[in-house]
Amino acid sequence: MSELRHILVQADDGVLLPALWYVAGGTQVVIYVHGAGSSSIIRSPHMTDTFGRLCNQHGLDFIAFNNRGAGYMTKFDTVQGQSYMGGMAYEVIRDFVYDLSGVIKWAAQSGYESAVLVGHSTGANKIVYGLSSRATYALPVAGAVLLSGGDDVALQRSRYAADTREQIIQISKEKQRSSPHRLVPPEYFPGDHPISWRSLYELLSENGDYDMFPFKRAPYAKGQVIMPFRQLKSIQQPVLLAYGSEDFGTIIPVRQALGLVTGYVPSLDTYELMGADHNFTGFEKNIVQYIVAWIMKRCGDYPSAVAS
Repeated sequence: MSELRHILVQADDGVLLPALWYVAGGTQVVIYVHGAGSSSIIRSPHMTDTFGRLCNQHGLDFIAFNNRGAGYMTKFDTVQGQSYMGGMAYEVIRDFVYDLSGVIKWAAQSGYESAVLVGHSTGANKIVYGLSSRATYALPVAGAVLLSGGDDVALQRSRYAADTREQIIQISKEKQRSSPHRLVPPEYFPGDHPISWRSLYELLSENGDYDMFPFKRAPYAKGQVIMPFRQLKSIQQPVLLAYGSEDFGTIIPVRQALGLVTGYVPSLDTYELMGADHNFTGFEKNIVQYIVAWIMKRCGDYPSAVAS
């Protein structure tokens, strides 16, 4: 029997995160992490509901929550009775660990034995950071599914001419000391949404916390001290990397991108859904069915492992 509940989950720093919890009475919970920009759990209702219902049909519980990067500018409540201004405009990836740790702690308190993480778009970047960091979590993480993880840094850097880009990076670096939370004037950021100086600096920084899928420059990185996909390679759990064949986020063709990343991380499982775009529009059931089958096959025996 499946039941949908609307709840609030507390991040480790007290931020309250709205969540949709699909309950089937299972011992393993699938935790869904949305991306950046206008993303949130209510902006992709068909994907969220498809995930929840198909997981429940196979005995898996499911929770999708608004992480602090939801929307462009989003005000969250906190347990301290204050407000926290989040959204993509103010987000940095390292803060996501508070969210992930809080949700996994909630899962442990709710009686689950293990969790599987599913991240879409920038949500995939966040999961890679969360699992490759030194953070410890209250439950074993049995596996991770990375959907449409894009070369976000290269995409953002492509907004600028080469000489202008280096100037903007230097300015944003200097702003980290004086006014990191101040919004960037439009003349310094050609995007169609607000962004703070600290978030812009992270978005433009190669080898930084955002830079988990450097497909554009990886072919030229052999022999470098800082290797591409090093965070992804450090993850010990089973990982599925999946894309629609028409995804723009890899910059290079998806099949080429998958071949490239598996050259660095041979242990990855990969999947390309032909005809699907970045958001799997019209292919939601197809991709979720594949993911649920992968979880049942690859993550079912992992709860006995040591917590991440």
